[in-house]
Amino acid sequence: MKHKVSELEGALLDAAVAKAAGYRWELSETLRGPYCFAAVPDLEHGDGNGLIGFSPSQFWESGGPIIERERITVAPLPDPAAVGHLSGCLATVNGRTEHGDTYLVSAMRAYVASKVGNEVELP
Repeated sequence: MKHKVSELEGALLDAAVAKAAGYRWELSETLRGPYCFAAVPDLEHGDGNGLIGFSPSQFWESGGPIIERERITVAPLPDPAAVGHLSGCLATVNGRTEHGDTYLVSAMRAYVASKVGNEVELP
């Protein structure tokens, strides 16, 4: 199923990040809802051989290294009254800019869009 990158959030956004990064990944249903697991070779607690919890749109431990490695620029939007209904943050990487409610969401959307375009195929 195709999903608009600009609308992704939660486990689907995390899965899109894993896919864009070329990681082996899967979505799994947990007690708290869907969760993304990925084989991530560059995280301190994962060797890339087994699947670990992967939430770059929610936790700096997962998303921070991607922001740093890809040199993603993230900034809060100015006064929401000055830009209409938008609030939150804008992130830019490789000429792609995406909006999100948080730094991590906007940065991960921009990352995915820069790698795969405006839509991504996910379950």
